[in-house]
Amino acid sequence: MSCPYCRGIGEHDYRCPLWQPSKKARVKCGYCDEYILEGDDYVEINGWTYHKDCLTVNRLLDLIGVITKEMSYELD
Repeated sequence: MSCPYCRGIGEHDYRCPLWQPSKKARVKCGYCDEYILEGDDYVEINGWTYHKDCLTVNRLLDLIGVITKEMSYELD
């Protein structure tokens, strides 16, 4: 019988409310708050763990403390 939420048979889709992470997936991503599963690419920065795909250049710069500025030209 399939799941009424995700229609999975035997296993639930990770987005299903009935899905439970495997015992190996004990770490959550610091950005999206989803479990980092076996086979997922991840990085550790300052004691936090993130999916590789969750990090954009701007997020990475913020995490490592780089201050970014916006260039503006004043016209006279």
